[in-house]
Amino acid sequence: MCVLRVVPPPLSMVEAAVCGKCITGFLHEGGPNGTVTSIAGLPTYVAKPVTTRGKPGVIVIVSDVFGWEFINNRLLADAYAEKSGRTIYLPDFMNGLPPSIIVR
Repeated sequence: MCVLRVVPPPLSMVEAAVCGKCITGFLHEGGPNGTVTSIAGLPTYVAKPVTTRGKPGVIVIVSDVFGWEFINNRLLADAYAEKSGRTIYLPDFMNGLPPSIIVR
């Protein structure tokens, strides 16, 4: 049995990587089509292709600073699933901790 352990980076690494331009953007339109389940103890958004024939393999997305629950990340997972025909996993690698953002 494979056990996945995730160790979040030190807070200073996260803070140093964020500037004012990093936190601007826009929200994609629509709603996510996937499901949320637990994999290796991590809450995970799972997107599966709806119309595209399934292909072997999976894709794991490591979310950006906005986290795994951000609507844009879930909509991207849905789009990748449909275009690739593969199951997409978007786990909460930050163990439920919200991002700490310091704008410079």
